[in-house]
Amino acid sequence: MKALFLGLLFVLPVLTVPSFAADKPLLMEGKKTLFQRVLTIPGTRLHREPRTNTVIEEIAPFSVYYVYRRRDGWLQVGIDSYGGIDGWVPGDQTIVWNQALTVSFKDPQATQRV
Repeated sequence: MKALFLGLLFVLPVLTVPSFAADKPLLMEGKKTLFQRVLTIPGTRLHREPRTNTVIEEIAPFSVYYVYRRRDGWLQVGIDSYGGIDGWVPGDQTIVWNQALTVSFKDPQATQRV
């Protein structure tokens, strides 16, 4: 039993290493902790690979994405900064978003009066 416990003690850290090696978004130029982000414009589509017709989905306008890679005018993006990559979008269908504050729009019809 003691040998099993010691074996698990050495094996478990090895199994969890890939979670620490997750991709990180690109940093803003001259910054050490702020990541590059973009807003999508209306009609932007998420692709599996750059320059292909493998559309995953159409993205809602003004969605905020973190930039993980840049290749030939395409951006590999993810919704979070923890390595969750969603796909590729054309760079010309995005707007650079360097602000720390992100605001979302709310439908005024679903809001009660104050």
